Amino acid sequence: MTPEEAVGEIVTQAFPAIARVWAEPWTVGPPMLPEASAPWMAISRAILAIPRSAACTAFEEDDVIGPAIRSRQLYRGTMGSGAAIQAEVLPHNVILAACEELAALGQSLLLDSVMHCAVKNIEKLRRGIAGKEFKSSVLTAFRGLRVEEGNEIRTPWGTLTHAGRMSAEMWQDASAGLGCSVVHIRPIQGWLRVLGPEEWTSGEWVVTNRSAEVISYSVALGAAPGRVVTATPIGSGELLPWGMIGRGGGVRTSGFVERRASLTPEESVRAVEYMYRLDGQPTSQIEVALRRVVRGIGERVDRADVLIDAVIAWENLVEHRTRPTSSVIWGMHALAADEGWSRSEITRIYCVRSDVVHGEEVTGGRVRDAATKAIDIALAALRALLDRHPEKIDMSAKERVEALGFVVSGSPSSGSAVPSKEK
Repeated sequence: MTPEEAVGEIVTQAFPAIARVWAEPWTVGPPMLPEASAPWMAISRAILAIPRSAACTAFEEDDVIGPAIRSRQLYRGTMGSGAAIQAEVLPHNVILAACEELAALGQSLLLDSVMHCAVKNIEKLRRGIAGKEFKSSVLTAFRGLRVEEGNEIRTPWGTLTHAGRMSAEMWQDASAGLGCSVVHIRPIQGWLRVLGPEEWTSGEWVVTNRSAEVISYSVALGAAPGRVVTATPIGSGELLPWGMIGRGGGVRTSGFVERRASLTPEESVRAVEYMYRLDGQPTSQIEVALRRVVRGIGERVDRADVLIDAVIAWENLVEHRTRPTSSVIWGMHALAADEGWSRSEITRIYCVRSDVVHGEEVTGGRVRDAATKAIDIALAALRALLDRHPEKIDMSAKERVEALGFVVSGSPSSGSAVPSKEK
């Protein structure tokens, strides 16, 4: 019996139980661990309930897979994570990986589709062990952003797609039990290597992490003014033949996102335009502003923290250290005026931020209003910089505000409209 035949028999017997969980995942009882996914644990149990000794033997006797099992070596995938190839768990893992692939790619769960994916995983495993490449995907899950089911957003690296219930459940452990709302799918040429002590990292992580950050920035920039939203990355992992492993990413806190509506087609187009733009030029000089804005939008609960994040973004863009307060207010007005923001309003919001950080008593309503507007102003300034002043992106804040026309001397353009004291 070949591994394909043995796995096919397990799929046939386990499929009714798998299909029941897939159709009604909410009927599965809660898991013992809050970070675990009850539906995926139920699918795993359904596979393990089928006798698999014949399948284990078939894998051990395979001309390519058998020697890799007996070697007890660790194999790592393209993303750098690794595992030993074990006959005892391979039948379960290639089938579970097939179900995960169908969920992640938004495909229907059919007996033939599970069978096809599981058999394909065995062939991928053989190719990887033999040192050959195979088609794979890197997944990055996001929280906060919504994409209508059936719609896709084409990015420079792959596709952003709606996360169905089973797809979201795959990220239960990475998201503190909150799941995800969209998944980015990046096709790659996968491979397997014997894992050595010097090979714990991978260049694919650099691409994956950078694309996740740019997506989060670009969604915020592409959203309509006053309807802010971002996509908070919560983890990434590769769809390996024996299961998606190596999920990980930066520690991202769970915040409060007010917007519940999906991106409009126009917003999606603008977001993708910003992805190409940010991916194609150095952004280190404005990285603090980009990062603080998206974290203020999607990763904060306290609105005072949102306000502080937003004004730090202002400072990263246009602060001149000789005249910090007046330069920030002047520079933000220079960038954000085209979206209707007046210097007096920017000054008022800046003063609320100063009161907050210096421990003054500020009402919750004032903080909420200032925080919301401060984020909108920061996004307006970033859009203006990217759209109308791309040559100033790679400047320091001091160079940038001077290039915009700020004069440090006591001339009228340098800050005569600033009523507050320098910080």
